[in-house]
Amino acid sequence: MYKIKNTRLISESRISIYTKYFIVPVNECISEVGGTQINLNPGECWLWSSTEVEGQKENKTWLYSMQSGTIQETPKDQAHKFRPIISINNI
Repeated sequence: MYKIKNTRLISESRISIYTKYFIVPVNECISEVGGTQINLNPGECWLWSSTEVEGQKENKTWLYSMQSGTIQETPKDQAHKFRPIISINNI
């Protein structure tokens, strides 16, 4: 059996790891191009996803927390924020 020597990683929450290694670098890139950073405040971090909930495709879609990386179901007719994403190809 292996012993874990670095317990600091175990004690860090999923939120801090996700934010530190994913959202912070993304926010830095967004800032570099003059965009608005992803809001990490608990009440403002949920964004609508166009991905439908399996078995409930007519009624539900997913909300995605940009703070923690978690998802939860939401009715399609309930208003939520979304963040459009586009690709710009250099030709």
